[in-house]
Amino acid sequence: MTDARRSIPVRGAVAASIVLLLLGIAVTGFSMHTARRLATARAQAEARFAARRSAATATRPDVFGAALPGAAWSDWIPAIAAIDMTELDALESALADEPGARATSPLELGRLDEAIAHHVSALDALVRGARRATGRFPIDDPRQTAVLDDAFRPLALGRLAARAAERRMAQSDADGIDLALAAAQFGRDLADQGPTLAAAIGMQAVVAGARTLARLAATQPLDGAIRARIGSAARVLDESWPSSCLVLAAEHDWTATRLGLVAATSAAPVTPSDLGIPILALWRHGFSTNAAVASWWELALEREGRAKAAAALPWPQARAEYAAIDALAATKTHALLTTRSDHADHAMREGLAAIRVLREVIAAAAGEPPLGLLDPFTLAPLERAARDGAIVISSADANLAVEVRR
Repeated sequence: MTDARRSIPVRGAVAASIVLLLLGIAVTGFSMHTARRLATARAQAEARFAARRSAATATRPDVFGAALPGAAWSDWIPAIAAIDMTELDALESALADEPGARATSPLELGRLDEAIAHHVSALDALVRGARRATGRFPIDDPRQTAVLDDAFRPLALGRLAARAAERRMAQSDADGIDLALAAAQFGRDLADQGPTLAAAIGMQAVVAGARTLARLAATQPLDGAIRARIGSAARVLDESWPSSCLVLAAEHDWTATRLGLVAATSAAPVTPSDLGIPILALWRHGFSTNAAVASWWELALEREGRAKAAAALPWPQARAEYAAIDALAATKTHALLTTRSDHADHAMREGLAAIRVLREVIAAAAGEPPLGLLDPFTLAPLERAARDGAIVISSADANLAVEVRR
């Protein structure tokens, strides 16, 4: 009996040793598996980083027909910095893109013309940048973050450019056309620079520039050469349009550089707060920040794959798919992926629809048959209907409709 009692602690110690051994094996196995996952994520992120850095020096399609050497952002950064937000905030109603929503009193228009005059250098720099051969930031350029930290500045620049273009064209100043095209090019280039917020800002500039040109073509008898020039520029923008899944990938790449997945941009070690994950929620990742980072990257790639499929669907079906994608991210507690997936796609569809409406307006104003361009929201041709002696070109986005009177 005594021997049996003495053997109990021995057996307990043996059992505890076995448990600790198995736990050690499990922890070692988990650590090795996490290391492999993190190494794979780093390799993939590094490869995409290298490709994006190379793309930053690639020549973009030329909207103006005679590209200047150099990079657009050498002109656009000082243009954005020169924006007087106090002055433009006071002109909110005069800067509205929708004519019916604008203040049109002589006093308001006089203040608008003063603001345009105060920003002539910034507007000239906007056009000059749009004429440059390249339009992308290097992904590791710290100025990129600085530009997007105050998103209202690039937004205000695009809106001011569109209104200045309209004011100049009303005075038969051909420079107004360049300014409207520059606003559209600026917005398109801004769209896939990093966070999806940039896409939303950029597309507002595209819509403002395209609608300004569409209203000009719809209401004024244009010289054939001018009409052809606007149509050619719009076609270049249309045919070089980035997909929304590329915009989403740009956001993921931008975030990856800040999580230390890219050696060239690594800063301090990543913490749970960097990931937006409460410490207690790290249980999903074995309380390992490295496992959480690897899981974030894997989820980002899955998100991109599903977003690519969603972007090929008409908008109502695409929106439902995006909701499912976002639900997946939420279940894995990755706050860095809680930017709604549908925002980038909707913004990019709206910008492309504005460009295509412009192209169809130019054709209608010239008495030409419809081009048959697809509405990005329905994936069916844009509508062209006769109404009260006019031709109305419209998209599923009712705000983009333009009435052509010849």
